[in-house]
Amino acid sequence: MPDSSRCREIIMSEDYADFITEYTSTTEEFEEENREYCPQIVGYRYALVYERTDRILPINPQVYSYRSVPKLYGEMDTQAVESTGSVRLQNLTGLNLDGSGVIIGVIDSGIDYMNEAFRYSSGDSRIVSIWDQSDNSGNTPEDFDYGTEYSQSDINEAIRSENPYDIVKSRDITGHGTFMTGVAAGSENVQQDFIGAAPEAKIVVVKLKQAKKYLRDYYFIDENAVAYQENDIMAGIRYVERAGVKYRMPVVMCLGIGSSQGAHSGESYLETIINELAGRVGICVVAPTGNEGNARHHYQGRISSAEYVNVEMRADRSFTAELWGQSPDLFSVSIISPTGEVVPRIPAKIGQSDILSFIFENTKVYVDYRIVEQSTGAQLILMRFENPSVGIWRIQVYGDNITVGSFHIWLPITEFVGSGTYFLSPEPDVTLTAPSSSLRCITTGGYNSRNNTFYIDSGRGFNRDGARKPDITSPCVNVFGPVPGGGYQNRTGTSVAAALTAGASAQLLQWGFINGNDTNMNSQDIKNYLIRGADRSRDIVYPSEQWGWGTLNVYDALDILR
Repeated sequence: MPDSSRCREIIMSEDYADFITEYTSTTEEFEEENREYCPQIVGYRYALVYERTDRILPINPQVYSYRSVPKLYGEMDTQAVESTGSVRLQNLTGLNLDGSGVIIGVIDSGIDYMNEAFRYSSGDSRIVSIWDQSDNSGNTPEDFDYGTEYSQSDINEAIRSENPYDIVKSRDITGHGTFMTGVAAGSENVQQDFIGAAPEAKIVVVKLKQAKKYLRDYYFIDENAVAYQENDIMAGIRYVERAGVKYRMPVVMCLGIGSSQGAHSGESYLETIINELAGRVGICVVAPTGNEGNARHHYQGRISSAEYVNVEMRADRSFTAELWGQSPDLFSVSIISPTGEVVPRIPAKIGQSDILSFIFENTKVYVDYRIVEQSTGAQLILMRFENPSVGIWRIQVYGDNITVGSFHIWLPITEFVGSGTYFLSPEPDVTLTAPSSSLRCITTGGYNSRNNTFYIDSGRGFNRDGARKPDITSPCVNVFGPVPGGGYQNRTGTSVAAALTAGASAQLLQWGFINGNDTNMNSQDIKNYLIRGADRSRDIVYPSEQWGWGTLNVYDALDILR
């Protein structure tokens, strides 16, 4: 077994790089063989390992597999509960579905545990536990060697103390996690005219630690941007799963984060572990489609073997771009700067890795080819533009061995790249963010429940391989919920839609698993209930890239069974 005290420092240290790996031996053998690297087991043969940054080669897809380097995720935010049917189920005699007996786990920015939205009428906290990954001052969770775990008794002691943060130090700086938890599971506040979708559910919180500097530098993400690492999210999912086992309760996991990195086909490490976990009885996972639908950060093109496509984009800062093409097609690129400086076509070869210098622009572009990406079998061209001059850059995309000819290019999410870098001819479809493309995950887009209009920034489907996502669409515009400091406010974003859907899913788990109506219920079953009950318009063809199978109506999901 690894040395926990040594590993605690290593995992948090900026001098160590994080990697995600798979193993085929037993867990005990893997831990013993890799004890030097502080292995953290996250389930399903996946583990996190750590190595000194001065011992690793420069990160690129030729040296380390694309999947093994953690991707970075941002927060998907910028009368709703009633419109989903949740309040009707809470108040309906004979059902009274309020989330009792279910855990809602929120893996996000943390929680303001002092807010009354998370207390019983007795004053005790409804929060079962908090794992603060960013706080290394207290006891770690049983399965991990970093962060601090606070129990329900710790939280209750803090609530009654004159100096609560001396006891439970965890705080929610951005307020994102507090708001999501409140919308999904907040207690009723008559004076504020507020109630969460599942106000009697128990709550488990994972406060994600911020991404390390070496990954921010690699992906060109500002040090002040809120960014979470894929491996820490995977660890958070494992923690919530273990809480369900510990307390023998069904679990709904709510993820309000997203990333535009990856193939958009549900095969990242994070999406794979969600897909496997969501197939288990008594577990449900919900994620939003993100807010990239109107960001102009996705391009879709099609070529034949005899031509090339000219992809134009404006840039005003350093950024990354990922081109994905499907086998057997083979793509290659040439790049032209705003002043007309040209780098000729770079041949598509196994292991091809180039650093392109643009003299007049004082710009470097790193281009790495993966002819067969490990998890998808698709081709990946990863481009990193360092210090690009402001203006219009062109990527000329060529094709060889073309059968289909379709390719996609994604820029990072708006939270990472800003609004000044974008494609001049974008495609708004296939803009859903990871992990929402995981097939068994319940994926929700967003709409305005006051006027029944689609939220223009909501990420859209389908997946790159044509899989039908999103599943449903939920309210996300000017939704009312709690914030740090004890107040309430309106927020907009598809993470809010995910929170409402998570609360509705907890109601269904209570009906099926706790009340004995469907004791084999899992994420796929809940998804099917919600799809059947969704409200649909005669003017829309379903499933829709925008609306999925319709808008969330958890009341009709059960009423249709009568």
